[in-house]
Amino acid sequence: MSDWRRNLFGPTLSINDGSDKAATLSVEEVLSADDYNYVAVFIGGQHCPYCRDFAPHVLKSHAALATDRRCKVIFMSADKSDENYEIMCNKLRGIPTLPYDLTKTQFTRDLFNLKTIPVLIILRNKH
Repeated sequence: MSDWRRNLFGPTLSINDGSDKAATLSVEEVLSADDYNYVAVFIGGQHCPYCRDFAPHVLKSHAALATDRRCKVIFMSADKSDENYEIMCNKLRGIPTLPYDLTKTQFTRDLFNLKTIPVLIILRNKH
């Protein structure tokens, strides 16, 4: 049986904790259905002023959502460059991020019929 998390997000996520090198973990490890009932996917980019304004709110809510509501927030970049992706990842330290892949971002945007950013998608995390 295939895992929807791996199909949608790929095999790994990175977590930037402020050190020089981000930790890379399997998507199943980060988004365990035993630990989190929901997954919130923040899609945004450094090039978007609304995303830059929304990002600090996502970061502040991340800890509360993870403990109280059993929801894990992850970031999917809609940035146009690696440099902007890195800037946004640094703003969202501690939030798992998908590797920079505009093809996967576009697939997700098409799948959910998303036309604008920022967006926060809430998904039920079931096996």
